[in-house]
Amino acid sequence: MYQLFVFYFFALGAIFGSFLSCLAWRLYQEKSAWPASRCDSCGRHLKWFENIPVLSYLALRGRCSSCHKKISWQYFAAEVFGGLLFAAAFLLFFRDQTYFSAILPSWRQWLEISLQLLSLAVLFFVMIYDGRYYLVSVPFVLGSALLIFLISLGLGVSWFMPLITAAIGGAFFLVQYLLTRKKGIGEGDIYLGILLGFIFPDFAQLACALVLSYVVGAVCALTLITFGQKKLSSRLPLGFFLALGGMATVLFGTSLLNWYLGLL
Repeated sequence: MYQLFVFYFFALGAIFGSFLSCLAWRLYQEKSAWPASRCDSCGRHLKWFENIPVLSYLALRGRCSSCHKKISWQYFAAEVFGGLLFAAAFLLFFRDQTYFSAILPSWRQWLEISLQLLSLAVLFFVMIYDGRYYLVSVPFVLGSALLIFLISLGLGVSWFMPLITAAIGGAFFLVQYLLTRKKGIGEGDIYLGILLGFIFPDFAQLACALVLSYVVGAVCALTLITFGQKKLSSRLPLGFFLALGGMATVLFGTSLLNWYLGLL
């Protein structure tokens, strides 16, 4: 049963990955999020069997069955990454296979992992959207933050803690925004700080997410500059790295903090 749930979560993550990738493109084009999927090249509406995450791309060999133009590899990558992300969340949340097989999780455990999956999905969308377009969808970010806040309340989190960490997260980027005279970071990053505060209503977890984001961003920036792909004056999508740091903290934050505290 345990292995079957791993497969279910991978499939669920692949579905979300496919949906979020398409949603990012449609929001950027200011189109509705709900019409049937179609080929980007010829505009033909895709049939249901051409919309199966991961499998359809492989079966079609990455090409439209009608016009035979290449389908962007980013859709396939989003589906695989989403599947792996959700499967990892399940494996890390339910580490004890024997317990899981003997006793099915309670409604509270399902709600807790649902909150984790929602946080991962939201951050995944931020990563795709900012990584592609160097933009932050403020309505999406704030709407997601509100939903995460409400679910957190349902799990018994004190209402003032998420508000405090959200204020800290927003203020952290607001100060940078003002000190750099709106050139160092974008206004959307302030809202991402608020989102991270709602996802992590704990000072240590929020700090972990921010530190990881800046470390990953710095390593990527230095790598790109070293290989001549970017210059010191080039822009980088900060939201992309904030999303990566946030996802890493959702999955491994507790373990990383325990490891760090063990070094002190």
